[in-house]
Amino acid sequence: MNVYMCLALCCLPFVLCFVFFKMFSSVKISTELFAGLFGLLAVLPITFLQFLITGVVLKQSISSVSGILPRMA
Repeated sequence: MNVYMCLALCCLPFVLCFVFFKMFSSVKISTELFAGLFGLLAVLPITFLQFLITGVVLKQSISSVSGILPRMA
C-alpha cells in the first residue's frame, strides 16, 4: 500500500467528521478545529515515545530481545 492510501485512511474519517458536524450540528468550525488540534496534541507525544522506545530496543540486538515490540517496528 502506498503512502497516499495510508494518509487517506487516516485522514478521511477526520475530514468526514468535520463535514457531518457542520451539516447536522450547530458547532462552529473554529470549535471543531480546536477540538481536532487538542486531540492531536494528546496523540503526538505518545506516538513520538513509541517510535523512540522502538528505536532504542532495535539498536540493541533483535535476536536478544524477545516479545512483540521488535516485531511491531
